[in-house]
Amino acid sequence: MERNWVWTAVSIVPLLYYSREMHVLRDSFKTFFWLSILMFFAIGIAWCNEPKAGMLIIANSDVPVKQLTLNQLSAIYLTKRKTWPNGERIIPINREAGSKVRSEFSRTVFNEPPEALTYYWIKMQFKGDPPPLIQHSNKGVLLFVQRVPGTIGYINQDSTPNGVKVLASLPSKKTK
Repeated sequence: MERNWVWTAVSIVPLLYYSREMHVLRDSFKTFFWLSILMFFAIGIAWCNEPKAGMLIIANSDVPVKQLTLNQLSAIYLTKRKTWPNGERIIPINREAGSKVRSEFSRTVFNEPPEALTYYWIKMQFKGDPPPLIQHSNKGVLLFVQRVPGTIGYINQDSTPNGVKVLASLPSKKTK
């Protein structure tokens, strides 16, 4: 009798392995495993492609300034400095609120994340002083600065821009 029980148990195991339920579970595990591997590589590639070269501060080619310090840049982007030396109005251009470039710019120029300036801009708007204009891409900033006199903006240092004046090159600062 005992021999039959063992023989039955040994013969049922392969049947369970090849049953429909076990087959579905095994395929689900394989799918999960390969999706996990794919996700791991996708995250690694995205991390490697992140811009690390820093930023260029660019201005319209007619701006009468050759370079800017961080203090001057801070005053321009906080709208404390409103005109260029020739009297032309300064039009600062910011990137959108969630972008890595804007976060890097804020940490480099103001030593604070962009969110820390929210209260400042609410206060300034009540005084009638609006925040800088916003563009949603490096290309948008570049085109706006090329075409509008008095503008200043910042872009990734990926390529050398044409038709604008480079006022500063800021090194990349790690974002938290």
